[in-house]
Amino acid sequence: MIKINLLPVRAAKKKETLRQQISVAVMSLVLVLIVIGYFHFRIVKNIAEVTAKIASTEGELQKTKTQIGEVSKFKEAKKVLENKLGVIESLKKGKAGPVKMLDELSSVTPEKLWLVSFKEQGRNINIEGTAISNEVIAQFMTDMEKSSNFKDIELVVTEQIEQGGMKLKKFSLTGKLEIEGATPPVTAPDVRK
Repeated sequence: MIKINLLPVRAAKKKETLRQQISVAVMSLVLVLIVIGYFHFRIVKNIAEVTAKIASTEGELQKTKTQIGEVSKFKEAKKVLENKLGVIESLKKGKAGPVKMLDELSSVTPEKLWLVSFKEQGRNINIEGTAISNEVIAQFMTDMEKSSNFKDIELVVTEQIEQGGMKLKKFSLTGKLEIEGATPPVTAPDVRK
């Protein structure tokens, strides 16, 4: 019987199997490294894109904040301008009032009555003057009450004085001013900005 030594064949088979297993392990390791590299590249790319988007958004946010600041400045300027225009408009509306009131005052003043002072504070008026007699003062008050511009006329004081050798009556009246179409006095805002 012939004896064949199979040990070198088994050892060769073992070496071949070991070499194949090492090759498979190395190939698997290379494949895993390639897959990890690919995902790493994608993640780094995504991070770069997100960072760029964040930087772009922050730039837009700064632009928007600047624009909001400008808009608020424009709103303040608009408000100041509207206040100025309101004052101008109220002055335009009220400019006819004094002329109308003085015309009416002139038409109700009798011949023998002289006005010395006329003071207006808001809607309240104070009139001082002199007249020949108490009847002329009474007629003046009655005519003022009939007028559409004056209301609540009251005699405050009357006293006799001597002027130029004549005895005259000095008087003081108060009342309310009622001018149609005129707006109440407007307090002007501080426009010195």
